[in-house]
Amino acid sequence: MSEIDVAWAGLVKVLRTANIKVYVDPRTPPIYKDGRIVGIQPHVSPKVFTMGIILSDTTELSKFYRLEEPIAAAANCQSVIMTRQNRTVWVQFARPKENWDICWYDGNGVGVSGFDNSPMRFEFSQAAPHTLVAGSTGSGKTVFMLTVLQYLVDQYSPQEIALFVADPHGDYSVLGNSAHLAMPIAETQQEITDMALILDNELSARKRDNVREGKRLVFVMDEVQSPSALGTKDGGFNQEVLTSLTNIAREGRKFRVNLILGTQDPNHRDMPLIKNLNQKYIGKLADPSVAGRIAGAHSNAHSLLGAGDFLFISNGTTTRFQAAMVAEYNFPQGKSTTVLSRGKINGINPPTLAEFMRGKVTEDRAKEMGLDSDLYHRYIAFAKELRGFL
Repeated sequence: MSEIDVAWAGLVKVLRTANIKVYVDPRTPPIYKDGRIVGIQPHVSPKVFTMGIILSDTTELSKFYRLEEPIAAAANCQSVIMTRQNRTVWVQFARPKENWDICWYDGNGVGVSGFDNSPMRFEFSQAAPHTLVAGSTGSGKTVFMLTVLQYLVDQYSPQEIALFVADPHGDYSVLGNSAHLAMPIAETQQEITDMALILDNELSARKRDNVREGKRLVFVMDEVQSPSALGTKDGGFNQEVLTSLTNIAREGRKFRVNLILGTQDPNHRDMPLIKNLNQKYIGKLADPSVAGRIAGAHSNAHSLLGAGDFLFISNGTTTRFQAAMVAEYNFPQGKSTTVLSRGKINGINPPTLAEFMRGKVTEDRAKEMGLDSDLYHRYIAFAKELRGFL
């Protein structure tokens, strides 16, 4: 018997034992023999195949959800995850690992839906402007975030989007001197703090001038709870970064300033702004209780298969998908690649830079700030370049 036949037989056996009556969703074509359904033609994706089931009695939904483990055992597969769409419950069976396919990035999306292999696109919406990417080691989180960056630079020109990339673990050097970077990639605690403050200051300027159109500004940071990034409550927060990101999470939506934040441990205690990250891409999470709080009680994010097996959660809907893998990253380069590419100001002070960006600093004011003539003119040049880029 094929993997699909075994899964169908296991599902039927468990449903009969539990005395739950169901119909097959017409989007999952059944196979008939002598007027009886003897099999099913599921949607087959790189790591899962999916059957649509409609319960005769919807009050048995919770009872049906509790059958995930028995169905997986009867179907002889690693795991079964159910997601509901209106009256249909999509039952997704893990394919044997030897049958997994690689989902290669083709520019059409950041992955493919586990339902019908349709492209999963990454979008910034008014309802869900900020993004959480969560997953334990082996989930494929970092590779997925790089794929998202590749997708963004393919979809938007450097005149349409500017990326602020904070990289505390050194995983994003492949971006190099991408034309979409607003600043060099920030790696140290000071660089990450400076970047967060500069973007927060730009948000304040957009609020003041009521700028709601123009270039989209996106702050991207993986491993958010690293000591050189946001930190943790027990280890100590980087308060300046926390304040800046919280401001952006609360008010960036109106002014086209967005966050994409990645973490292995998505908890409210160490990421107090997590409640503002309404668009979620959830990979395999080691802790079932954390998975339940972040992805929903019935999501079973701890049962995902890893290696790019994700849930997309937005506006009350959940879609399981396989993240795409980029064969060779190709971030467009440009003559004026990144601001500061021609000489970085060491020890830059973001509040001072914000004052220069507003064009309020005279030479007399610069002397009061302790800046010599050379540094004064370098600040002016940098502020002009950055404002022109943004």
